[in-house]
Amino acid sequence: MSEIRMDWLPMGSVVRLEGAEVPVMVVGRMQRERGGSRVWEYAACPYPCGFEDSSQAVLFDGGSVEHVLFLGYRTDAELAWCERLDEERARLASGAPGPAEGEGGDAGE
Repeated sequence: MSEIRMDWLPMGSVVRLEGAEVPVMVVGRMQRERGGSRVWEYAACPYPCGFEDSSQAVLFDGGSVEHVLFLGYRTDAELAWCERLDEERARLASGAPGPAEGEGGDAGE
């Protein structure tokens, strides 16, 4: 397996966010709030109960993580996906055009 990167939390990671009482589990990355323009690094659901309805979706950036309680599964495929996420994050930071609105990536769909 390749080197372990720690800049993206793998799917299934469980974290405690600053100021939150309930931990959340990462279920998506690079998510846009429905109807919004901001892209968040992570989408999560409450842990351990999971999604009971879409109003429980939690969007956050890595800087909001207070503590990693469980680090999700990492494989070579995960590491390759992290490279794509890095490219997308750089594209967004540069303001370059990306996929048309409505082509996926919205939280809650």
